[in-house]
Amino acid sequence: MAGTNKLTEKKRQDAIEHLRSAEKCLKTSFLKWKPDHDGAADEFDKAATCFKNAKLFGESKQTALRAAESHEQCNSTFHAAKAYEQAAYMAKEMNDFDELVKYILKATHLFQLNGNPDTASTTLDRAAKTLELNHPKRAAELCEMACEIGEDEDRCRQAVESLGKAARLYVRIKDFSKAVATLERQYTLYRDMENQNLMFKVAVHLLLVHLALNDTVAAEKSYSLSIGLTGFDGTDEARALNRMLEAYEQHDPEMLAKVVSMPLFKYLDNDYVKLCRTLSIPENEGVVRRKSPVPESGVGGSADNTVCEDEEGEGESYGLM
Repeated sequence: MAGTNKLTEKKRQDAIEHLRSAEKCLKTSFLKWKPDHDGAADEFDKAATCFKNAKLFGESKQTALRAAESHEQCNSTFHAAKAYEQAAYMAKEMNDFDELVKYILKATHLFQLNGNPDTASTTLDRAAKTLELNHPKRAAELCEMACEIGEDEDRCRQAVESLGKAARLYVRIKDFSKAVATLERQYTLYRDMENQNLMFKVAVHLLLVHLALNDTVAAEKSYSLSIGLTGFDGTDEARALNRMLEAYEQHDPEMLAKVVSMPLFKYLDNDYVKLCRTLSIPENEGVVRRKSPVPESGVGGSADNTVCEDEEGEGESYGLM
């Protein structure tokens, strides 16, 4: 213990020395007209690291912010972003999640300005992972921002993975309307990528969320749309979803219990497994099954403009947007 305290005190003293050096760099005199922001930034970076190693997180955060300011004065945008990122994680160590988000957003903005969209997206995803246990809604929002960066840069794979994380977190907090919107975006991206297998997976997630909302009509429509995809009819996913809808149509809780115990549903991501366990059949309500599925749309078809006839015979637009 004494040795640990001695090491911590040494790190603190090292940090103070670096701070003094930084302040000297910023001073001007008769012969030194301009502050040396470059030298100050370097010293502030070193001081912030020493404070972090000494577990003086508040001092480390404040020093990292001063480093960021000095880097910005030098137009060193990337290093300023890294300093804001360090300040964010020092705020996290102090359980100040508002400041964590604040400084992560600053870092992300600077990474984008510097032409580092991949780093910006990764920064958001990493922060989302930090937040998802205690602040899942904020984490989901950061994931959606990461997706937007990926879409802007035509990095569909990165974008669609971030959307999947966001949808899972919205399911966790039971914000099912947001989950539906996010899954529909994810489905559209997979369609653009022509990745049918993952489209099938999203179709399963989407139908489950519709049922969690007790929106059996939307669930039936999303199933009908999926049947229109090339290769979906006859898959394990199609058979399982069809049986689930039959359980709702027949008001059969026992059938529903058997369906959700099928391997397909037991081996989904954990948040969807938990969602399956909460599904129940609403009283006095069933699914109105269509006699024929949506006509051949398939991958690359106009799935988002598909029209079917509702019970009154009027055209109704639906689909996975």
